[in-house]
Amino acid sequence: MDEVNTTTRFVRPFPWASLDSVTRAEADLLRDVRRSTARAYLGSIEAAAGQILDTNMSLAALGVETFGSRPPFEDGIGVLVATGGSDPPGGLVFVEAERALAVGVVARALRRSAPQFVDPAPASTPALAGAFSAVLVAVARRVDADLRLTVSRVGPPVALTKELARTQRELAAVPLTVRIDNDSFAARVVVSRAACRPRRAVDFSVNALRHMGPTPLCMQVVACTSLATVEDVGGLRPGDAFVPDAWPLSLSERGELRGPAWLASPDGDDGIRVQLAEGGRIVLAGGIGALAAMEDDMDGSNEEGALASAVGDVPVVVRVEIGQARMAARDWAALVRGDVVTLGRRLGEAVVLRIGGVVIARGELVNVDGEVGVRIGERIHGEPPEA
Repeated sequence: MDEVNTTTRFVRPFPWASLDSVTRAEADLLRDVRRSTARAYLGSIEAAAGQILDTNMSLAALGVETFGSRPPFEDGIGVLVATGGSDPPGGLVFVEAERALAVGVVARALRRSAPQFVDPAPASTPALAGAFSAVLVAVARRVDADLRLTVSRVGPPVALTKELARTQRELAAVPLTVRIDNDSFAARVVVSRAACRPRRAVDFSVNALRHMGPTPLCMQVVACTSLATVEDVGGLRPGDAFVPDAWPLSLSERGELRGPAWLASPDGDDGIRVQLAEGGRIVLAGGIGALAAMEDDMDGSNEEGALASAVGDVPVVVRVEIGQARMAARDWAALVRGDVVTLGRRLGEAVVLRIGGVVIARGELVNVDGEVGVRIGERIHGEPPEA
């Protein structure tokens, strides 16, 4: 009998069925809600609630989840609020809280001591829910005076969530931990897509950058941008020289590039102004500006040859990148004007031509009849056709 190979591993299909599934629409909704709640003034809500309740209060969002992924509070208070003040309303916000939280909030708003024991009898639900909803609206209006809120329904969360599921399709839930003094309570906010604020670019703060810690981030050192046509760029071959419209850098006696440049992401339209200094150093000059912004309209044509000819004349902005600055995220966050960024190699040793975030060629700097050019050493994404 042959010896059994104990190192043999059994290959099984990946258990795809065991993974949680989510539709594209649900993923988009969760992203929108997450971005909205990131700007949902949690700190302002805590401050406003603390003033109204005359106590210390903190809120902690536990994430974003699809509506219906967990059951509603069976013994809780639900408040359904319409936002926007239009008919039909602009959006719906549903707040549900455990009964103990609602009782504690109302008691503190009335400047009474919160009870140690909460009677779960449903008979007190209408009055308690009404008072709790009044406190919620007062807090919301103190946070944002322009908010137009209308309390639509109050009552048991079980009944209200059934109504939501029947009348609304795009809903997401944000579970919360509410801490009042030394007590912690559970709550949940359910929002519709219409209730989310219009989507904007996500604010990326210095603190968010610091939280990324040692994550390496790369910024391209951009010497200049130059206008060229698709035909000119598409015809570049290894050995050809691309000459930008203007070259802002000079060459020192030590063969180092000096002058103004930019730090920018590969596909970014904006850059950080820097100065190339002695020893291959980059000194932050301060200020952010647009690298280039050009648009061109092209008339339609039914002729394939005419279309190709027209496309060949479309102007494109070519970025000439002469290096790359790579540091940890926390180091980027600590930079201020006048700081120095040290590169691992001399500027200009490796030059990249990039259009719209896409690298189209790599090469080296050369002198072309007294002007600085880029000699193409490698074409990216295919070679140009033969003439």
